Amino acid sequence: MSKLVNALERIWNWRKVNYNNPEDGLLHPGFTRKQIENMFQGLPFYFSEEVYEFFQYFKTDRKFIVFAPDIILHSLERALNLCREDYDRNLIENKNNKKSSCLRHGELYLFYGAGKYRFYVPGEQEKKESSPVWFADIGRKPRIYFPSLTDLMLAIAECFETNAFYVGYLDKNEKYLEDYKNSYLDEDYEKSKAIFCKYNPSLMNWFY
Repeated sequence: MSKLVNALERIWNWRKVNYNNPEDGLLHPGFTRKQIENMFQGLPFYFSEEVYEFFQYFKTDRKFIVFAPDIILHSLERALNLCREDYDRNLIENKNNKKSSCLRHGELYLFYGAGKYRFYVPGEQEKKESSPVWFADIGRKPRIYFPSLTDLMLAIAECFETNAFYVGYLDKNEKYLEDYKNSYLDEDYEKSKAIFCKYNPSLMNWFY
């Protein structure tokens, strides 16, 4: 079992026990590898093995779902639609410059956060085992958010297991699993910050 799959299993196990919400839209298992390959067909770049592993483990039947506090997961279908739209737009804008670097790379927006910022993994010319997760926000230069998708999932798994991420309730008097409609995923900001910076210390310099 890879480190990524291990982290995803930890996240799934925590959610099954603590956030058993039948309406949250997160599904396991995900797609088969063949299904993912078919969905990626025709793209002029490759996504890393991590992306395949992630969507073989998880998928969603909605456009997006709350994966963790302030981390919203796009469905693979929606992420790919956005990726193809960006690529088609770059084709039009660079019709006289077929060697433009933006025609050799893509951006698969897996998650978005609070406000307008988004997180993406790059599509590249070579097949790779892992890829960094980038942070993108309007008016700001993109930065590497985590060195790999594996590192991000390890941080999220640890946050769930240490109660840095936890289930909150709109009505503080109703704390039981059956009350899933009144629950949401919340966080202890200081705890989650410490854990995220443990996996990527540079976050302290620009993200927090």
